Amino acid sequence: MAALPFKRRTHPDDWHITLHFIGDCAPADVPRLEAAIRESAAASAPFTLSLSGIGTFGNAAAPAVLWLGVGGEQMRLERLHRALGEQLERTGLFRPDSRPYRPHLTLARKYAGTGPLAADDAVWPEPSDAGALSWEVRDIVLYRSHLGRSPMYEPLAVVPLGGVRP
Repeated sequence: MAALPFKRRTHPDDWHITLHFIGDCAPADVPRLEAAIRESAAASAPFTLSLSGIGTFGNAAAPAVLWLGVGGEQMRLERLHRALGEQLERTGLFRPDSRPYRPHLTLARKYAGTGPLAADDAVWPEPSDAGALSWEVRDIVLYRSHLGRSPMYEPLAVVPLGGVRP
């Protein structure tokens, strides 16, 4: 990854799997968003995800985004995504994206190579190595973005799955 020519790399503190991108909202709206997150989180027990495969968004020869895919209990992630979307939509502050949900972890943006990015340039560990790349999903985090800053995400609320932890 270090040798791949991208203009911007994602700061490791900003690595996350997006459930929904909410966009601009007023500080006064945060409690309603947090309540919707709490409702969805309470109905979902923790589950396990892993990083699986590497890919790009945009023109394959000069991609806009380099990402890692998500494996593990994907169906649980997709159910949480759907349930949270419904709760957020009920707030009146959010409209779900009409595109299919493609969970991923963004590594870098804006390819800056002089030639096309070849598929062999982006190498990812074999599936036997995936155990080291898995984790338990225990929380939903509501972030505020600070564009132009690195790291750019500030947690506004951390909500445990399954309700309150002791």
